[in-house]
Amino acid sequence: MPAFGMEEQNHIILGQKYYQGDKLQQAIYEFNSILEQPQSILYKEDAIYWLGEAYLKSGDLENSLNCFQQIIEQYPSSKYIVFAYYSKGWALLEQGNYIQATESFEKIVYDFKDDKLAPAALLKSGECLYKNSSYLRAVSQLNMFLGKYPTSETVPAAYYYLGLTQYQLGRLEDAIKSFDRTIEVSSGQEDASLALYAKALVYMKMSRYDDAINSLDALNEKYKNELLAGDVLFRKGEIYLAQNNYAKAIENFDQLIEKFANSQWLDSAYLYKAEALLSMGRPDAAIMWYKNLIRMFPDSGLSPRAFYALGDIYLKENQYADALDSFRKAYETSKDDNTTVGSVLKMADIKMIQKDYNAAIELYDIVLKKYSDNQMVSSAQFQLGVALYQIKNFRGAILCLQSMVLNFPDSSLRPEAEYQLGLSYFKIGDYEKAKEQFIKVLNSDAKNLHFDASLQIGNSLYNNKQFEEALHIFDKIIKNYPDNKDLWKAKYERAWCYYQSGADKKALDEFMQLLTRQEDLEITPDISFWIGQYLYNQDKLDKAGEYFSNILDKFPQSDIADQALYWLGWTKYKLKDYEAAMNDFRRVFVEYPDSALAKESFLNIGRILMEQDKLDLAIMKFQEAADKFPGTAVEKSAHRSIADIMRRKTQIRRMHND
Repeated sequence: MPAFGMEEQNHIILGQKYYQGDKLQQAIYEFNSILEQPQSILYKEDAIYWLGEAYLKSGDLENSLNCFQQIIEQYPSSKYIVFAYYSKGWALLEQGNYIQATESFEKIVYDFKDDKLAPAALLKSGECLYKNSSYLRAVSQLNMFLGKYPTSETVPAAYYYLGLTQYQLGRLEDAIKSFDRTIEVSSGQEDASLALYAKALVYMKMSRYDDAINSLDALNEKYKNELLAGDVLFRKGEIYLAQNNYAKAIENFDQLIEKFANSQWLDSAYLYKAEALLSMGRPDAAIMWYKNLIRMFPDSGLSPRAFYALGDIYLKENQYADALDSFRKAYETSKDDNTTVGSVLKMADIKMIQKDYNAAIELYDIVLKKYSDNQMVSSAQFQLGVALYQIKNFRGAILCLQSMVLNFPDSSLRPEAEYQLGLSYFKIGDYEKAKEQFIKVLNSDAKNLHFDASLQIGNSLYNNKQFEEALHIFDKIIKNYPDNKDLWKAKYERAWCYYQSGADKKALDEFMQLLTRQEDLEITPDISFWIGQYLYNQDKLDKAGEYFSNILDKFPQSDIADQALYWLGWTKYKLKDYEAAMNDFRRVFVEYPDSALAKESFLNIGRILMEQDKLDLAIMKFQEAADKFPGTAVEKSAHRSIADIMRRKTQIRRMHND
């Protein structure tokens, strides 16, 4: 043997020694020493292969793959060819390149089926297919392995991967059987403990929580696998959380946090502990743990969920500024579209609560423009329609809601959208289309909207001056919904139908019955005013005055308070209590200067003074009115009244002279 051949052999032997002793950089140096010599021939093949193994063992996957590929391409008849395919598959598997890894392993399975590495390659191909989500092919390969090599020492691993694959396919009972077989045939603790752990996950998927707990407890008692101890605590915490056993869940999460500071589940433990505390009605403690998660794991993918949960807590407590800040941070940090879109919608909802409808509209537009494929876009479009309705852009609301109904016909929000469409049509005076929309709601499964839809059908008919038809609808509502808390609304509307139909007595009876309710209805001022006017027209002035006064005493902020005060003044005038009448009219233009009745009240004082024959004072009051409202009908009326007084005074003087 030439001297350089012996030198190459020495490099190979020394490199292998270093390789076995995990001195990988020295091994790489020795193998490269051969390849750097241009005259190297005898041991070049060995050097390339072993260099690939050294790179693989050191984690340098790219260089290892280059070496194995050289063996495959340049030395197809090499003694290392099967090992090269196997190690190439292993490196690709480590890279996550499961498709090419499968091809490399299957090359051995089908082209070198009698080789001693064929069983291991078949098993590895099944593992790669599982990790590539090619579950049906994985099942085929793993079953082939179990059929061909039933006595292999890697049978437990085959059953384990078969169980994992069946789990992914939803064949949960089969998965349990495979994991049981893993435990039965396993001679070591690792495969059995992994199978018990996986079996617990299957039971969790099946909501068989007690069986899952038993599997995890058995894992702890029989195998005491320290590598899985933290995982076991986390899964038990998850199970207790699912069972609403919050105290036990927190106990397990606390043990994980205390004992396993490096656990992959640590941030999840913080999150779930916070959720457990929140479910126990301890929002302050939950807030602390959500904040701990954000502070200790700022780069965690769970931080956006924590921000979102904080936003929900603040929202429920009406802390809108904090809620907005939390949802904004969830939006900015989340990589999950559902959390992102959900955060924008929550911010928009808060703006709706704050009646900042334009800001809400901008946020809903973000969802519609940037996340048009998200499942929550229907909610955004619906809420946008509601916001447009609130700013009185009723036609814009109609277009938006029509689009929502058209694009999302199966949405659970459709009945609400159709109801809102009806309200929008009602606002623009298209009562027929409004009625059509409310009928659609009434024919839907949204029973929670049926009462309101029926009420709005009646209102649509009433406003369309179809009083008899409206009366029929309100009668039907009163009959069909006797226990509804808002039944008074139907009775109130029915009273107006009676009035419009000329049945004043029935209207009065209905209104009087409504006023006997124990609680103050939101329409009490309207009812009192109607009754007051009815009694006034019947010359029952004392009783009429009581109803007008009742509005002023109990509902001073009512929209009709100015009208009540005005008609109270006329009631007192007709009772010839002139001073009280003038005081009421004076209060109208002082307390309600923007009222349409303010100017008329100013004139009424002058008219009462005329009635009292206080003509000079009346002239002063009318002149004051003319000066106060120049260029208006009030000025003209005041001047006419002054002229009337002057004529009257002239007549009086003539009578005296005569």
